[in-house]
This record gives sequence, C-alpha cells and structure tokens, in this order.
Amino acid sequence: MGISLTLFLNINLLLMVMFPYGRMFAHQGEKRIENYSKSVCVSTSFALTYLLICIPDFFENLCNVPELGLLKWVIVSSGLSLGLEIAIFLVIYKKIRICTIRQGSLFQILMMLVAIPVIEEILYVLCLHTICMTLHFGRIVFVILSAAAFGVGHFIHHKINILTKTVWGIIFAIIFLYTGNIYIVIFSHMINNVILFFLGKSKWFRD
Repeated sequence: MGISLTLFLNINLLLMVMFPYGRMFAHQGEKRIENYSKSVCVSTSFALTYLLICIPDFFENLCNVPELGLLKWVIVSSGLSLGLEIAIFLVIYKKIRICTIRQGSLFQILMMLVAIPVIEEILYVLCLHTICMTLHFGRIVFVILSAAAFGVGHFIHHKINILTKTVWGIIFAIIFLYTGNIYIVIFSHMINNVILFFLGKSKWFRD
C-alpha cells in the first residue's frame, strides 16, 4: 500500500511533537533541562512552519485571543490542574512536594515562567490537535497523546511529574477542546509555573 507525502510528513511531525530530541539528554545532569528546552523550541519551530504553510486556517487559531469573560476558564483550568497535583502528592507522599526549578539565571527563570508555557502548549496542544485532526485520530486519541507527551516531557524534573503533569495535560487538552482557545491553557500553564516556582523556594515544600 502506498503512502502519500502529506501523510508521511504528518506522521513524522506527530513523532517530533511527541518525542522532542532533547529527552535523549535526560541523563546529563544540570544540562538536561537546558537541552530539553532547546529541543522543544526546535520541534515547535518546525511544526509551526509546516502547519502555517500547509494549513491556512492554522494561523487563525494563534490569533484567537480570548475575551475577558473567557478568563474564568483560565482560573478553572489552573485550579483543577494544581489542585489535582497537590492531591496526588498528598496521597503518595503524605505532604506537598514541589518538583520544579527554584533558582537560576534571570533568563532561565523567564524561560520557565513565560516562554516554556507558550511553547509547550502550542506544541503539545495546538500543533498536536491539528495533526491528530488531519490524521483523523479523533478527540479521545488527541487527549491521550497530548497528556502523554506533556507528562513524559516533564520527567526531566522528577519521576512523579510523569503522573502529575499527565493530569495537567488531560485538563489542558479537554479545556482546549471545549473552548477552542489556546491562550486559555497557555495562561493557565503560566499561572501554575509562577505558583510552583515561588512555593518551591519555600523550605516547607521542597522535595
């Protein structure tokens, strides 16, 4: 059976989104997060370039800025994802633990609090949703793949993040499907990272 060039490119793009190259550097100590961040940026650049060229309507999704009334979904999304993460830690460890970057250069902190949430949500939600719909995978498959990619992608911080961030991924994917707005999950991700960053600096929540 033959395979079209478009199908071949979409399958490769799907793999690029699901498994950025930087995960191969996960064993390299302190450089693992830096290398992973670079790989996610590269994957996002390739995915955006391809989708913007091949799917004319894709750019409209990036320009669909939420109205003020939709910010309630940011609160709902952030509250659910952080609340469930805290619940998971309480069940497993009997206390709240924060697995995130607590210190670093100003550039690293800004990357974690601002740039990475934007990049990851565009990659794991918007790009992956477009690819899944192009390949006719359906919404359930999209939620599963998005959550899995998001969870495994945060393994570089701590193994428990595979579980907690998979929960984030499920919530973000479902919220995106319901609202159709990528900025809602981006802002939710930013809020979560800011809260976790400052909690992580407290001795009471260190892992």
